[in-house]
Amino acid sequence: MKKTTLIYTAIVAVCFLYTGSAYMSQMYVLTNFFDDTMVDIITSGVYYILQALGMLALFLCLRKKPDVFGKKALFVGSLVFGIFMMIGMLILTNPVLMLICACIFNFLCGIYFCYYLTMLAANVPGEHLGLCYGIAYALASVGTYLFSLIKGGEFLTSKEIIAVYTILAAVTAALVMYADNIAPEKTREVRNEKNINFLIPIIILMTIVSTLGSSLFLSIPFNDSVNFTLVRAFYGIGLIAAGFIIDKSRFIGSIVVLASFTYPLIATALLTGGSSNTVYLIISYICIGFFSVYRVTAFADIGPLFACVGLMVSRAVEAVVSVISMSTDISITTQLIITALIYLPLIILFMIMTTRRTEPVKAELTDEQRFAIFSDNYGFTAREAEVFRGLTAGLTDDEIAANCFISKNTVRFHVSNILKKTETASRTEAVRLFTKS
Repeated sequence: MKKTTLIYTAIVAVCFLYTGSAYMSQMYVLTNFFDDTMVDIITSGVYYILQALGMLALFLCLRKKPDVFGKKALFVGSLVFGIFMMIGMLILTNPVLMLICACIFNFLCGIYFCYYLTMLAANVPGEHLGLCYGIAYALASVGTYLFSLIKGGEFLTSKEIIAVYTILAAVTAALVMYADNIAPEKTREVRNEKNINFLIPIIILMTIVSTLGSSLFLSIPFNDSVNFTLVRAFYGIGLIAAGFIIDKSRFIGSIVVLASFTYPLIATALLTGGSSNTVYLIISYICIGFFSVYRVTAFADIGPLFACVGLMVSRAVEAVVSVISMSTDISITTQLIITALIYLPLIILFMIMTTRRTEPVKAELTDEQRFAIFSDNYGFTAREAEVFRGLTAGLTDDEIAANCFISKNTVRFHVSNILKKTETASRTEAVRLFTKS
């Protein structure tokens, strides 16, 4: 995995570990003020809508003025402001003020999602995007679960966790500052916008099935024999497996995703009170993992800026369906019927879209992008990259020295370092290496 790919994968992993864990902590805090039903409505309804709105706000800003809103300083600034909101939502004892901080924080989370998904899709090749996202999401999800095991869950509401979250936010900010701004040309890149007409309704239907399916999974008669640690670990495995399969073939990946949505129907028919429930839950988490990766990669294939659209739509629909299901007494039988009815148009839409068999388009890199990647891969300093640019342009030492405002001997010193780092014997060989990259 290249250095640039690792950086953007790390940004997603660390930022999601921070926001996902803080979300869980706030959920525990809410139980001190509201009953379980109201907590579910707030966290799965209000907060999800605010996250969707945050993503929509930045999406529109980036699409209209990417040169203004694509600067990493804005991402870092929102992270710093979010730290204060995070602290407020975890320590304030006034429920109104606490909720205000929490609502702002969740809106900011939507902005974070849009930023890092756009950065990931713009800088990671399409054939590696699913796996990178799956790995990042898996690390963050398992990390959040590990936090919940410390001190029997009390760590998530302790004062120490605030320090941990602040550090995670700071690490995210540092990684973002090390990365590049979101280039305007990347946010304007659109490969197959027509697929949106199919993908949005597909994601809507998938989210409804997934949300209703989650309710069915919760109806499994749990007992002490269920190994929740093992179940959570398989969620991470499911995310990584999904990324691997989807990267190998978008067509095969989409078929596997579609097939995974039959599971709520199958699982409900297999409900028991025995230890086999661990197996049923493991399969359910693997299925959810496929949907999580698909909703990002499918839209990212349209263009980097669209990477957040699937998550944005999914969050909004999940909020509405969750609130409706929690506010009304819907039987398992009714949920099964709804799921079965939705599955038919889902198959039809999938068949129409997948017959086009649109594999991810490998966008041609500009010379500037190729040069930046090459310099980064070989660890060139800023000055070495400047000198090497002169070499690729066929300039003499005198011309490079004049352009860089340095001496001819300094140029030769940097050329010597360039040859060592690229492990080449001559300038011509170094330039040829770049040409072939």
